[in-house]
Amino acid sequence: MGDQPSKPQESNSSADLQAAERRVETMKKELAKARDRRIIAEENARQATRRAEIAKTRQLSTLTQAITEAEAAGLDAQVAQEAEAIANATLDIANKQLDKANIIIAEKDTELAERNTKIGELETAAIAATRSRQRDTVQNLRERINELQNNIGIMLSQYQSNTLSYSRVNQLHTDLFKHNNELKKQINTSKKNVLTDGRKVYYENEQIDSLKLYKTIILIFYYLLLIIYVFYILFKLVSSDKFKINLPIILFIILYIITPFVLKSTIDWIYDFFEIKEKTPLESH
Repeated sequence: MGDQPSKPQESNSSADLQAAERRVETMKKELAKARDRRIIAEENARQATRRAEIAKTRQLSTLTQAITEAEAAGLDAQVAQEAEAIANATLDIANKQLDKANIIIAEKDTELAERNTKIGELETAAIAATRSRQRDTVQNLRERINELQNNIGIMLSQYQSNTLSYSRVNQLHTDLFKHNNELKKQINTSKKNVLTDGRKVYYENEQIDSLKLYKTIILIFYYLLLIIYVFYILFKLVSSDKFKINLPIILFIILYIITPFVLKSTIDWIYDFFEIKEKTPLESH
């Protein structure tokens, strides 16, 4: 979003720079044309000077030839004077033409100097304007570079924070992956233990069923012995007058009857009693 305001500035600065370059090119072309015109004017002035010198030289040669011919022909002094006057008049005309040519050359030189001065002023103004626009463009570019540097700094800090977050997430993922592997191992171990415990329970149940069967058989045998013993006592009472039921027999019969019912509780109580005695006071606490 920080790039949007700078785009019109960049386009305006580039357009101004292109316009200034076009003006400079136009001024350079005008300067080249003015230099061409100056060269042409100088060439024309030189040609006019040469023509004047040629005319002057021709007039002098004509005058010299006329004097020579006059002297050779033996003309009198008057004819020679007239010829000399004509030659002087011709020379004056040539000198006037030469002066006019020099004046024209001086005017052309003055005009060319003025044009060169104007062109120099225009070049100076164009260069100053171009430099001013270039300074503005450079300033805009510096501001743009500073803005880009700030944006790059912000993006770099965000990248660093994202990199740190990524490393932490990656470390968390690694830890969770290890923890999951450990949990899988524990689950597999638990499954094995459950299977083993199930087998143990199965075999223990089979053993318990066998023990219950043995218990039932023993109880039947136990009570059969009791019944036999009771019948034996009754038989003794009936067959012999001397045999009598006394207190020890009654206590033995009662104890024999209640023993299967209290035997388990008695054994558990004795076990707990000795186990508590073997513990230290700290373990008991």
